Amino acid sequence: MKKIARYCIYYAIILVYLSDCLEMLIPMLSSIFKLLKYGSAGIALSVCCVQFIFFSKNREIKFLREIKRTVLMVGWFAAVSVLCAYRVGMYTNKTFEELFQLVLPFTFAFFAVNLLSFDEILSAMKLCLVISFLSYLISLKDSINSINEILNISLISSHSPFESSDYAEMASGLSAFFIYYHKRCPFYAALSVLFVFMTFKRVLMLQAMLLVLIVFLKLSDKEVPKLLINASILIATAGTLTLKYLLKHENAGLFQSIFKMTPGEFTVTRVYRLWYPLARFKSYGFGSTTDVLGQALELDLIKVAMEIGVIGLLLLLWNYFSLSNKKLYCYVIIGTMMLNLLLASGLTSTLGWTSRIIALAAIVYCKDNNIIFRIRLKNKYLIIKKKGVIILRKEYV
Repeated sequence: MKKIARYCIYYAIILVYLSDCLEMLIPMLSSIFKLLKYGSAGIALSVCCVQFIFFSKNREIKFLREIKRTVLMVGWFAAVSVLCAYRVGMYTNKTFEELFQLVLPFTFAFFAVNLLSFDEILSAMKLCLVISFLSYLISLKDSINSINEILNISLISSHSPFESSDYAEMASGLSAFFIYYHKRCPFYAALSVLFVFMTFKRVLMLQAMLLVLIVFLKLSDKEVPKLLINASILIATAGTLTLKYLLKHENAGLFQSIFKMTPGEFTVTRVYRLWYPLARFKSYGFGSTTDVLGQALELDLIKVAMEIGVIGLLLLLWNYFSLSNKKLYCYVIIGTMMLNLLLASGLTSTLGWTSRIIALAAIVYCKDNNIIFRIRLKNKYLIIKKKGVIILRKEYV
């Protein structure tokens, strides 16, 4: 049964990436690819649950604390959503859909680190990167019409013919994984960083640069004080509520006097969704702003504050910052992602968070799991694994 569960979770991760990429390339078949995506995920997770409930007694379970925190967060989101829907007298299927998208990456990561070996996780992530990057290149075929478009690339105005919101989250999540394991797979690490810069999202490019700097300085596993993590949660909460206040229509003059630009310029026009369609918004659950707008608000921390309230926002920040497990590399991943969620979107990006949370889980739970002895011979490592497997590898992380 365990072997079946391992195959299921391995191929489900790859199929989720493949189906999402195909959906973006062939939008007229969107419903078929969504069925493939959620169907494969549902079958794999069901098989893995059966494996854990009936066949995995008396064994160490990894990533359990993180799952318990996620259950608490999602439970609160669901309870508040039900109460808000009852109070307003409205309900949206977006609540279930976005809660599912929120929790799916955590369940993938949980089963991946408990059922797969590190080499299997690495193999799956390599395939996901190749699929995503090739799909992205195909998507560019109609994006570049002249050399002038390339010459007019601007970081200040966030303009590039290569920019892609659809692929940026994939690139960011995969780069978070491969930058840490750059010595094991330098080609994939370089490709993932290139992918991030090509998709041209400024906060995600900043994240990639910081992660490269951290591994270059060999600070990846440096411990981050718990006080800093708690302070980060409070600062992110205060920052979200302050920005939400400043982005109110009546505070446009105050905003412009502080930032020397209009709220529309600062948010790349997202603020107009707050001013007009959501001017008299009353929450009827998680996902209700998406339901009203017909599209994402794209100011995700403000969205959570509007839909679930301050306690929900604090729970979300606590859950995600706790994923860092006091490691500097992981803390930078979460910190920059929370900055991105404050200014843009990505909270319910299944693919971005799947590879990102698998990376965070692997860093904490999968490092050197099956190594019993290794010795350096000049520029190579002689590695002896469990079951007598002997490997001669040029580099090892």
